Amino acid sequence: MRFTNVQCQCCKEKFIETDDVVVCPYCGTPHHRACYNENGRCINEEKHSEGFVWEFPTELKPKFEFPKRKAEMPEETQYKFKNGESAVTCPHCKTLNYGNDALCMKCKKPLGEKSEKVPKQFLPKNKSDRPLSQEEIEYEYFRRYGGLKPYIVIDGMSAKDMSTYIGKNQSGRYIRKYANMERYDRKFSVSLAAFFFGPVWFFYRKLFKEGLIITLIIFLLSFARIAFLANEPFKEYIGEVASISKEIVESMNEQGIPLTDEAALQAEIEKHDEQFTAAAQKYNSSEISSFSNTLLVVSNVLDLILMCSPFVMSFLADPLYKKKMKKDIRTITRQYTEPEQFHAALKKKGGISVIGALLGIILCLAIPTVSMLPIISYIQPIIDIIIK
Repeated sequence: MRFTNVQCQCCKEKFIETDDVVVCPYCGTPHHRACYNENGRCINEEKHSEGFVWEFPTELKPKFEFPKRKAEMPEETQYKFKNGESAVTCPHCKTLNYGNDALCMKCKKPLGEKSEKVPKQFLPKNKSDRPLSQEEIEYEYFRRYGGLKPYIVIDGMSAKDMSTYIGKNQSGRYIRKYANMERYDRKFSVSLAAFFFGPVWFFYRKLFKEGLIITLIIFLLSFARIAFLANEPFKEYIGEVASISKEIVESMNEQGIPLTDEAALQAEIEKHDEQFTAAAQKYNSSEISSFSNTLLVVSNVLDLILMCSPFVMSFLADPLYKKKMKKDIRTITRQYTEPEQFHAALKKKGGISVIGALLGIILCLAIPTVSMLPIISYIQPIIDIIIK
């Protein structure tokens, strides 16, 4: 009985477990039933008009212990995914998940209770003064593994080793992507970073050899495109135009007329109109025109290849990075047996390279400049005339 050891306001006796207790419906004061009937009313009836409410004695207030919430474990099913991994149902949103998932793919809540202790180096940095809840710690901890359990093995590599190699702040996205590639039997995936940043992404992720090869291919394609456009007939045409322009400049200098005199310059150009027309007719002759059209088609094909290069890089980026990571982890595993040395070597070999990214930016900016050299050399006579 909840009123055990509470004093009856009428007889001043303490209630025992077997007493028949009556509670006033207005103020909540407890009485023995016999005391209430003998008095005929509540002992505190006179205080009702003042809004009196009986309070449970502080020293006798029961200490309610709320039962601890049991961990909601995912429901196991008989279903097997294509890769043979068992399926479980999320206890929160009832979404079907892979058995090795630590977080639900839909609601992102933990799938059951995490059994292992969170290492200090994996704990999230708390930017506020409030302590982090266990759920926040678990979410941050598993976020580094893409919502997967840290001991899951992907193509011979544990998620924990992959996280150390990639970098704990960016590893979750990659690990989830590689897990999905294995689960759905995909050889490729799409990397938006490689699509938008191209070779720079490869240098940033320390794929130096791959980045240099891709940069060289893009440079050769750009150079070949410009070289095809800057063909020999075009060079001859530009040479003749430059020669006629030089005659115009010399003629105006002999007459003492400045080149800034637009009317005089226009008159000189009209005098040499027949020469300009003859040069253009020579360039547009049937034999040369046919050759130029062929070069134009080749140039358009090279343009199309260059336009497709970002898509090719976006599909190749993740598989190439995974291949390099797998090779490096295997090499470091054979070299180091101590866990501390092993993880230190993984961090050093993996991660990112800011210097590499800057090198990639410089190379990418240099490609258009260098590939334009053939055109620049052909129009150099005109440039010289303009400078003079």
